[in-house]
Amino acid sequence: MIDDTIVSHWSNAFFQLAVEDKEVKQYRSEAGILIDLFTKYPEFLDVVSSSVLPFTEKSTIIKTTFSKFSRYMVNFFLLLAQEGYFRYSLLILKEFRKLCNTYEGIEYGVAYSVVELSPKQLKKLEHKISDIVNNNVELVNKIDKSLIAGVRVKVKNQVFDGSVKGQMDQFKSKLLKNNQE
Repeated sequence: MIDDTIVSHWSNAFFQLAVEDKEVKQYRSEAGILIDLFTKYPEFLDVVSSSVLPFTEKSTIIKTTFSKFSRYMVNFFLLLAQEGYFRYSLLILKEFRKLCNTYEGIEYGVAYSVVELSPKQLKKLEHKISDIVNNNVELVNKIDKSLIAGVRVKVKNQVFDGSVKGQMDQFKSKLLKNNQE
């Protein structure tokens, strides 16, 4: 069972540290990398969260695995492991990133495509969507084979559908509407 209070308290505490340390952008960037890693390898969270693994071993795993990250990020994970909350790391980091994005005036969104977009394509898409929504937009790319081709972007409650599937659905709706008239 997920305890939203734990996620909220820890993400807020780490956010306050990032603000005080004037490293919001750096920690947000690290959080993004870690979110991707934990999403791709959820078994890592299980291993470090294991109740049979002594804290000394958890500490060694954390220090070794995250040696390239800021010392505050490493210490944050050590505290989570010590308190028995490491299994919440992914949720805490996601909530932390939301707080950072709000603080920095960044909208977070998802670009769905059939194939992975290059970093250049993703940046170009971010700029176009940023101009439309009149705010800085940062996108992550997720694969959706149902789109056939093209890209569908979701930012907050707005959807920008440039996919072939979306165009076909619009065309179908127009045909049905014309048939009913």
